[in-house]
Amino acid sequence: MSVRIANAAGFWGDDNEAPRRVLEHAEDLDYLTMDYLAEVTMTVLVRQQENDPEKGYATDFPSVVDDILTEAMDRGVTILANAGGVNPQACREAVASVADERGLEPTIATVSGDDFRDRIEEFDDERLRHADTGEALPTDPDVVSANAYFGGFPVAEALAADPDVVITGRVIDAALILGPLIHEHGWDRDEYDRLARGLIAGHIIECGAQATGGNFLGDWRGIDFEHIGFPIAEVEAEGSTVITKPSGTGGLVTPDTVGEQLLYEVADPGAYYGPDVVADFQHVRLEQVGEERVAVENVTGTAPTDTYKASLHYRDGFTVRSDVVYANPNAAAKANRAFEYIRNRADERGIEYDRFRTESFGVDALHDGTASGEPEEVVARIAIETPNKGDGYEFASLFANLGLGGPPSVTMFNPGRSSPTPKFAYHPVLVPKSAFEPIVEVTGA
Repeated sequence: MSVRIANAAGFWGDDNEAPRRVLEHAEDLDYLTMDYLAEVTMTVLVRQQENDPEKGYATDFPSVVDDILTEAMDRGVTILANAGGVNPQACREAVASVADERGLEPTIATVSGDDFRDRIEEFDDERLRHADTGEALPTDPDVVSANAYFGGFPVAEALAADPDVVITGRVIDAALILGPLIHEHGWDRDEYDRLARGLIAGHIIECGAQATGGNFLGDWRGIDFEHIGFPIAEVEAEGSTVITKPSGTGGLVTPDTVGEQLLYEVADPGAYYGPDVVADFQHVRLEQVGEERVAVENVTGTAPTDTYKASLHYRDGFTVRSDVVYANPNAAAKANRAFEYIRNRADERGIEYDRFRTESFGVDALHDGTASGEPEEVVARIAIETPNKGDGYEFASLFANLGLGGPPSVTMFNPGRSSPTPKFAYHPVLVPKSAFEPIVEVTGA
């Protein structure tokens, strides 16, 4: 039996019309997933919840559900999303509210228990060292978010209640796909090869259209981006996978498009760590098996570790940024003189900063000085990181002086004076699985 799972969102802010487009064009669909949570998204959600305790979730999601729920329920397509963020219960209530307005009574399951910001003190300093650098957290950090990445088994547990909608907090992105495969195929925790294949199927489609021609480095000129199709994974009981997209949509599904996504955010293809399995796809085979159909074979797996990856974010001062534009001739030289001017004025005033950064878009912002020729114009970006909000405001006041008292041919880019923006540091850690118990709740059953 093949399970057909589509993904219609790769981040919060992705095309909100994509879920509707997928349902309109994809036949025999079993599950429709949406991935909303990047690392930076967690800080956005926490800040929203600080202002309103009923927020803390991807607020676009209820309106997306409102648009597709009737058809999804009629067709038996289960909707899954990690849109719950740091408040899955509030997200559930918002979804239930829009469903009620349509006269629908969906069964909604939530997966939570990943949030441990109120339990930070339970973990010793060694356990909270940075997973990559080994650095300890600062003394008395103001931690705003702390979330473990759950895997597919809590999602599968939620699906056992036959819900119409599953809303999770922080899970690995691929868990939204792996969970249905565990549920449908009855995979056990020690079936590592099958779990690894499900993990990789999820990894391929989790970023939405990036697997179907979006952000593609190959021949992108002929791709219909306006109507790009989002990816579908067809996964058999033993884990063999075909990646495709809905018929009649734009985009491209080839070994190259799938392969680029397969390597996205991967450090070691021989050891791709998930909460449920460690996948090895260093010998993966991607084969075109039909029009817009790519088979994924030769993925194996081994036992997972006894830890979850977790992400912490803590307050780390402020950033201030401004952009100004200089026209030719000598646009780059004018930008460099503006950088020098701002730094000199900041130092003369005694403005405290931890980092002073400059970039010249059109010269070296993306390619670190490898651009050749004299640009017609340069966008000069100047930014600092400062521990003090007051110094941030004082730094922001310097930019207006460039309008009449700096290098010539300038256009002020910002609509008004810049202001300090809170900065959050990202701190990944490894925490024991034994310290967490995923919580599955079902309403409307």
